[in-house]
Amino acid sequence: MKKYNMKELCLGLKDAIPISLGYFAVSFTFGMMAVSNHIKIFDASLISFMNLTSAGQFAGLDIIITGGTMVEMALAQLVINLRYCLMSFSIGQKLEKNTSLLTKLIMAVGITDEI
Repeated sequence: MKKYNMKELCLGLKDAIPISLGYFAVSFTFGMMAVSNHIKIFDASLISFMNLTSAGQFAGLDIIITGGTMVEMALAQLVINLRYCLMSFSIGQKLEKNTSLLTKLIMAVGITDEI
């Protein structure tokens, strides 16, 4: 396993500032929308924790607010998140051949547009 030094870590943190600000803005907006539509803070946090895509979060919130069914929710999430499956295939081809299946699965869970 490759070891990283403090200089590389600081550079990575510095490089992550713009994307972190973008995530913060979207997260803040989602929270405001959820609370203004009488979704409990715990429930909004749970939605955010379980759904890594902001498009999925906002679509899911709209379906919840309008009283949609679980089938509608599942179909919306499937269509919205199908693109990440394609991204995973693409990125997976660029990994080293000896990358373990567990590592690939963990990486696939965290794929977002920004990555």
